[in-house]
Amino acid sequence: MPARLARLTVMNATQRNVTGAENWVAVKGGAADVIVEARTAPNNTLEEWEQIVWSGDTGEPVPGQPNHRRLSRAVSRKFQIEASLGGVDHHVKVWIIWAQLKFLTQGARPPNAAPFDSSTEADVDQLGAVTYESLTSSVIDEATGALVRNMSAAGKVVPVATLSPKGIHAVVHAGWGFERTVRAHEWMDSSQRRMDTAWIRDTSKSAYLRLTPDLDDRIYDLDAPNIRWGQWSFETYNNFQQWIEWNNQKCSDPAFWHWQARWRLHADPKQQIILNDLGTGNITLPSRQFFTVLSRFELNGTRTIPGGESTEATVTLHQKAPPDGVVVTVTSDHPEEVSSQSSVGLSAGQDRVTFAIATRPIDSDLNFRLAATVFGPRDMKHAGGTLKAAQISKLLIPKRTPAKKKGTTATIVLTGRAGPHTQIKLNNPLPPIEAQPGTVDVPSGATQVEFKYDTGDVSGDTSGSIVATLNGSVATAWTTVEK
Repeated sequence: MPARLARLTVMNATQRNVTGAENWVAVKGGAADVIVEARTAPNNTLEEWEQIVWSGDTGEPVPGQPNHRRLSRAVSRKFQIEASLGGVDHHVKVWIIWAQLKFLTQGARPPNAAPFDSSTEADVDQLGAVTYESLTSSVIDEATGALVRNMSAAGKVVPVATLSPKGIHAVVHAGWGFERTVRAHEWMDSSQRRMDTAWIRDTSKSAYLRLTPDLDDRIYDLDAPNIRWGQWSFETYNNFQQWIEWNNQKCSDPAFWHWQARWRLHADPKQQIILNDLGTGNITLPSRQFFTVLSRFELNGTRTIPGGESTEATVTLHQKAPPDGVVVTVTSDHPEEVSSQSSVGLSAGQDRVTFAIATRPIDSDLNFRLAATVFGPRDMKHAGGTLKAAQISKLLIPKRTPAKKKGTTATIVLTGRAGPHTQIKLNNPLPPIEAQPGTVDVPSGATQVEFKYDTGDVSGDTSGSIVATLNGSVATAWTTVEK
């Protein structure tokens, strides 16, 4: 009986999730090449094999086995190989498949991708680093009592895998999968939430996947990581790694994207999100947080300050300032009398800074309070004390004053500086000092002032006194009025 071709079989390829009896599929780059084997009848012997005529994409012969042809898996392509013997022809198609990943981070969501969850965004299908009002969180502006919407930040991305070779969508309808892992570093307020040292599985839910290839041989994933909120701040830094699998075999090179964002408490929603970055490739994940809160705010030294003198205060952060530094806002409940620079900067690596507090002379004692904050009322620390008005240190008059003398000069020396309307009261409870002003106006900022007094007639040397009072301080000076 003449030899004839019985059938073709394929090794190192599969028909699982493959349509069509003639189609076989293998993933690119496997350890073993695909082997197409021809079976002959009636004996399936070497003598019969040597009569086989191979055509089409014939691959390479296998030494010693003329009924085998080797097909390389080095590149993604389609092989169509035919064999003929004894008037019988058979053919098979071998698809070496692969996928190329691309991340769409701009423009509109492609129509064949899954839809995003509905939200308050003006354009829910817009890709990229988007910012929008949150439905789930709000904050009270404690300064005004107003409700302020928290802003959300999201990184909306569509990973797209283009399958090859072209036309594979008609052959392989199933078995595809997107795999994703993430490494994240996150902080909320002053606490670390995540510090991944390894890749963590992060594959999308089925609702976000479109795994049946479209007519362009594409399948789609969907992701939109978004920010959370803390009391003062939240920051998140994420590296993503994705690849394609088919029948649980890797079917693409790994590809990378990232998303990072920072939120801070602020009454102005436009200033809440200070970073929202989505892009391809991975970033260097920071080892320490960007935001920090105040730990302490205190006056240096005594809390009692003479008006017109300066002092110092120190703010201390919970941890050292990040590379971009930190700005602390300082306010006073009596800014005309007690003031400092309104913004105090700490450069990278600093955790404290000392700055000057200036005061103005005042007419009467004043209790004051300073406030310092990085984020707002919830982050606020206070420091305060008493601003002291000037007091009388000395009342100086001549030890001896002639009788019936007019316009003798006396001097009052102050502790501290006089305020804008400082007035000293004078009296002389006993003669022979007859006249002096009832009050003495002290020039603002002065530390001493002079006034004139008169003496009357005496029958013999007589002692007389003047009493000065200011802000609870009292000074008495004596002079001998000479006959």
